[in-house]
Amino acid sequence: MSVSNADNPYYDLIRHNLVVFRNGENALDVLPPLMDDIPEARLNLVIHYLKNGDHVKAYQLMTQVHKPRSATEYILKAVVTVLMAQAQTQSQTHFGAHMLATNVQEKTGLGHAAKLFQLVGESESEINTISGRQCMASYHMLTHSYENVIIYLDSIKDFVSSTDGGLVLFLFQKKVNK
Repeated sequence: MSVSNADNPYYDLIRHNLVVFRNGENALDVLPPLMDDIPEARLNLVIHYLKNGDHVKAYQLMTQVHKPRSATEYILKAVVTVLMAQAQTQSQTHFGAHMLATNVQEKTGLGHAAKLFQLVGESESEINTISGRQCMASYHMLTHSYENVIIYLDSIKDFVSSTDGGLVLFLFQKKVNK
């Protein structure tokens, strides 16, 4: 399908959706100019960066989201925060340091990510959804409440058993049961 009518008021939306439906094809060309007009363009660009392992660019885009307005924004902010804290921890461990830097411990740290996951997981709109339960599992993982991780993941295992999430649940239960 070719979309070329720039006079069409839905032209940008169609281009955005084509990127999404084509699993990120042309994301770097199409999404950046659309971020001011289509809020989901920023989120989909963050997802594109995450899928391609560019956590720094994903983090940089999410730092521009000062007050998340949707569960998706909270979740993405939490995910990129965890990835950046993990990268910083690995970097410091590589150089022999044993503590996280102050900025990672505070606003950009794992504690902040845990709070974001908890906000989504306990929110009225997400509490009994798969993503809400995944958020609560993530929250409990970050706060080292592993028994609760299993409870939350077990409650959604039938819905994610054919995905990587199902594999994570299986491997986690195996590790805990050893």
